[in-house]
Amino acid sequence: MDTGGHSRRPVDVTGLPGSWSGVAGTDSLIVPARDRYATLARMPSFQQRKAVGDAHEAHVAHELAERGWDVSPWGQAVLSQAIRSALRRTDSYLRWTPDLAAARDRRVVLIDCKSRMTSSTSHRHAVERSAVMAHLHLTAWTQLPVAYVFDDLGVLTPVDILLSGRTGPLTTEGSGSAYFLVPVARSLAFDKVFGTVTRAAERL
Repeated sequence: MDTGGHSRRPVDVTGLPGSWSGVAGTDSLIVPARDRYATLARMPSFQQRKAVGDAHEAHVAHELAERGWDVSPWGQAVLSQAIRSALRRTDSYLRWTPDLAAARDRRVVLIDCKSRMTSSTSHRHAVERSAVMAHLHLTAWTQLPVAYVFDDLGVLTPVDILLSGRTGPLTTEGSGSAYFLVPVARSLAFDKVFGTVTRAAERL
């Protein structure tokens, strides 16, 4: 997901290990790491922002599948456009349902994909405060961890952000809520959280 209320359409989920595919052919949509949480407003159209978000989501799903995880779309991607539009007019925490559900062995993780939300100038990730609050409640209710995965595949949890983040300025993008800004150095490595590709290959 990116800012914008989780409004992307469902993606193809056939073909790769687990439940995820649709990764091939998306590399050209993955945007280099530049000044990102400001660039959302500068991108020419919603459809282009959506394409970047979809590509990042597919990239994360592919990386998880390479490490032996089964991955399925979740959140608003599985809802109809009418329901997504109605949710955006509410204050429900369902607006912030994570993009993916992933499982390996007995581990289950809910994953929110954050595209173009890292600044190469300040070296900070940005996550909407409303999303963090929703995901803290979701973790308590489901007893499952929520992980944010950024373009560089750095990983943070809602608790990490609550402890380490600074409240940033309000924005007209997304829900209009304030952002938490967290130094990139606070992120965990993707391999540390989800394992390595080598280990996945050994399981075959």
